Amino acid sequence: MPALMRSGILLLWVLCACGNEVPTLTEEELEMPASSRVIQSPLKYTIAVPEELRPKEENESGDYVQYASISKERYLEIHAIDKADGQGAASADLAHFADARLIPFRANSTVLKQMKLREQSIHSLSAITTAFDVKRAGSVDTWSYWMAFIEGKEHFYDIRIWTRSDRKAYFEQTANAIIYSFKEP
Repeated sequence: MPALMRSGILLLWVLCACGNEVPTLTEEELEMPASSRVIQSPLKYTIAVPEELRPKEENESGDYVQYASISKERYLEIHAIDKADGQGAASADLAHFADARLIPFRANSTVLKQMKLREQSIHSLSAITTAFDVKRAGSVDTWSYWMAFIEGKEHFYDIRIWTRSDRKAYFEQTANAIIYSFKEP
């Protein structure tokens, strides 16, 4: 096989293999925009959100919150599942919790691209992160999602951030910064 052909095949393999890798993010890439604020849940966790994301829905216990910028089509949802309740007990560990939360998401979406699940630590909490490009059932648009499943002291957290895929490049850095700003006392 000629050297030029081998080089071309190697380059093609590298490009294809890198498509599903989860990039390592630098501190600069995880900085929140200057116009952001830190919110505190009744469950005591904190998370930084850009000013453009306004509260859309929240329950009194703080186990579900949603923020949105309707004009920019950017959204944030946080679900907190008590480890002691039925859902938490059924998910004895973080990997099972993440899998249980991803099954219905995938069932209601056509997955166009998914980053590999990545186990890591976010402010000393065990976490699994991933990202998707999907077509949601009933939608003609393609959406980009960033997700984190985090194990806290008393809760599992499911954080989902999304926007239309044509706006992904403008929001990806902020979406990752939101996830990595999550803290539990």
